[in-house]
Amino acid sequence: MQSYFVPSKQIITKGSIGYDANLGTHANQVAVLRLRSMGNVQAALETQRAIDVWSPQYVILSGIAGGFPHRERYLGDVIVADQVIYYELAKLSGNRAHLRPQVYRPSSVLISVANALRDHPFDWIPSIDAQRPDGTTGRVNPKVHVGAVLSGEKVVASPTFLNEFRDVWPNIFGVEMEGAGVGLAAYQSETQPEFLLVKGISDWADESKNDQWQNYAAHSAGAFIKSLLNMVSRKVGTDEYRAEPVRNLKVGCGDIERLEICKRLYTDWPDIADYYRVRAQQRARFRAGHELVDLWDWLEDRRKLASLPAALQYFDRDDVLKDFPCLIDQ
Repeated sequence: MQSYFVPSKQIITKGSIGYDANLGTHANQVAVLRLRSMGNVQAALETQRAIDVWSPQYVILSGIAGGFPHRERYLGDVIVADQVIYYELAKLSGNRAHLRPQVYRPSSVLISVANALRDHPFDWIPSIDAQRPDGTTGRVNPKVHVGAVLSGEKVVASPTFLNEFRDVWPNIFGVEMEGAGVGLAAYQSETQPEFLLVKGISDWADESKNDQWQNYAAHSAGAFIKSLLNMVSRKVGTDEYRAEPVRNLKVGCGDIERLEICKRLYTDWPDIADYYRVRAQQRARFRAGHELVDLWDWLEDRRKLASLPAALQYFDRDDVLKDFPCLIDQ
């Protein structure tokens, strides 16, 4: 992965070895870390450590995955997960295991960018720095598929593995071993960075599994991620990918006004949290009786307060906007 970001220098932080780089054409800093072993537990631990150290805006998991065969998919294609399904949890009853999967939903913003990039393949395919293993697949350029991905602790090499999931998730594209751990770490961190999983298909998760396509699949994912980050760097802040302008409302409202606004809106805090898609894990951290104060701080940390007037208009709370002009007088 580090070969797609320049300049790249090695960094060692809290026992993790990685690379400090940037996007080349943009000033954004990128930290590239390599997981020391497979599995969701290790992925969660190292992701949480990385979030604590760098406080990133985005966490993107790259690598390889087993794909599920389909006439539109080939080895070397790229999977972007719009759902990461942790399938290991189950209730054992008699001789049967009743699955209780957990679902992590990656960033809608990054998925939107990935969908846009999917329609412009030659923005990223020429930068793949690896030789395709053969020319017998029917096409030579990888495609991008956006859909659900299974995540667990097993190295899957069974053509029947997918069967027990098809009824609930008919659109599963692949299976891997780190996505749920990275998603969990992003969900439960204080800063809650945007999360995305991008992996190359290196095998078909069946008895034919081998290492032939691993290098090319990993490079396909790496090239796609670099182009995605470049597009994000150009587009974030525009109407296409961010609805609210990047401003900080604290300048307009003093501490007393902030407290009075929170009192007026106290009963509305669940609706406002829904409007901003605040996850259940974060809501559970809000203090009882002070939920809106904590929600205000949550919005301020993410530079979303400037869009609060639009949210209040949506909920017909123009009375608050009228009584507190600091909300709109920027």
